Amino acid sequence: MLYKSEFQEIIFHSETSTLENIWFPTTQKMTNEDYKHEMLELSKLFLKYKPEKQLINTQELLFPINPELQAWTDKNILEPHSKEVNLKQVALIVSKELIASLGVEQAFDEEHGNAFNLQYFASKEEAMAWLKIG
Repeated sequence: MLYKSEFQEIIFHSETSTLENIWFPTTQKMTNEDYKHEMLELSKLFLKYKPEKQLINTQELLFPINPELQAWTDKNILEPHSKEVNLKQVALIVSKELIASLGVEQAFDEEHGNAFNLQYFASKEEAMAWLKIG
């Protein structure tokens, strides 16, 4: 484990060059500033480990990512990654909360989210199987 907070846990699987982040139900009480902090922590690890794959488990993500935060994510997270990280695959395990899930999906639909192959899954098992194939 590389990082753990009350909102998420981040793990690097060196054998598959996969960065995994797991969001917790405590995200229900997360603020916009908390979200930005968590994403910046994730970004630091991305730039340090330069994974080829990412597994994002948003099944318990209960924080709605509004359009302003989507734009912030694109500018401050996705744009730097698209230039400095060789990310090829992203497996997104979708949230139980439709609004939060839509926010995550829309954040990846921004301009720099198209730099890698993104697939949505209902379970971690399906997502991991797909990541190992690529």
